[in-house]
Amino acid sequence: MERQKQKSQTRIFSLLGLAYERLKEIQSKASVSGIIPFPHVFSKLCASFSLPKVDAWQLILTLKDIGLIEIVPFHGIRIVEKDF
Repeated sequence: MERQKQKSQTRIFSLLGLAYERLKEIQSKASVSGIIPFPHVFSKLCASFSLPKVDAWQLILTLKDIGLIEIVPFHGIRIVEKDF
């Protein structure tokens, strides 16, 4: 039972790492201030992982909680430069 729990946590960690890498790929579409607009963020995440928008929001909020991105209200996200 404990082993199965560890495997599921590893998968979640891997998804976060992949999502962060995908967001770094579209950083070139960011504005001068480094903000990636929400439409580009959702387009990349939803298409890459076949996620509905609600799940993509959960992924974004989790990345924010970890400290890998900042959410700029009504505009988009800004990637915090860290190695993941």
